[in-house]
Amino acid sequence: MITKRTYFLIILVLTILIFNTTLVIRKSPKVSEDLNNSVSSFILPYNFRLWLVDRNGKIFDLIQCTSQFKEVPIIRIPNDFIDEINGVIAQDILKFIPKEIPKIVYEINFMDNSFILLNNAKIYFEDIEKLSVYFENLKIWYKYTNVNEVYYIKDDMLVKVR
Repeated sequence: MITKRTYFLIILVLTILIFNTTLVIRKSPKVSEDLNNSVSSFILPYNFRLWLVDRNGKIFDLIQCTSQFKEVPIIRIPNDFIDEINGVIAQDILKFIPKEIPKIVYEINFMDNSFILLNNAKIYFEDIEKLSVYFENLKIWYKYTNVNEVYYIKDDMLVKVR
């Protein structure tokens, strides 16, 4: 026979479970939204995974959903500049990444000194120190780029390779 005490315990446990799940459901989207929007600076492909990196070069999380590709660019960095043990990117390469990267830039590749635009045009550059200047000029150059074409920046001019 089930007594009043058993009924009371069952109702108490169910109430606690329902209360805890509503709190978790209510808090989790806001926390992940704040984490993704305010902290992440770029996406780092490393060891067959996509990592989020903050403005200070600290690797802090894995990509959770594909909508993050629209928010921050992908930056490929040579493995020599990645400290696996501490989970940070070397300041030697971070100083060349501009604070404001235009939304039309999808990927920056420091391994072959190029960047890919949203229209899939690939642009090679020579001087990594002038990357912020290139991004300023890119606002004008983007109108003249074609889909899937390859370009090269020579003397601050955009030259079509193929």
